[in-house]
Amino acid sequence: MHWKDTFAPHTHVTVGDEEPSYNRIWYQVGSDGYAHSSDIQPVRTILNEPDSNIPDGGALAEITVPVY
Repeated sequence: MHWKDTFAPHTHVTVGDEEPSYNRIWYQVGSDGYAHSSDIQPVRTILNEPDSNIPDGGALAEITVPVY
């Protein structure tokens, strides 16, 4: 069992049976088993690279907060 907003890396993607014909994708979650794709939101880990070259007049920026 994984709780809402839990990060669980998937190790394999597979296609389920022919019925139902829609949304047949399943993710293997480590050694815990499989989870249906309707309950999973895939995300990518993209680490920010800090930019220390900020002009004296300032600059627009994107602020992000890591969630772990």
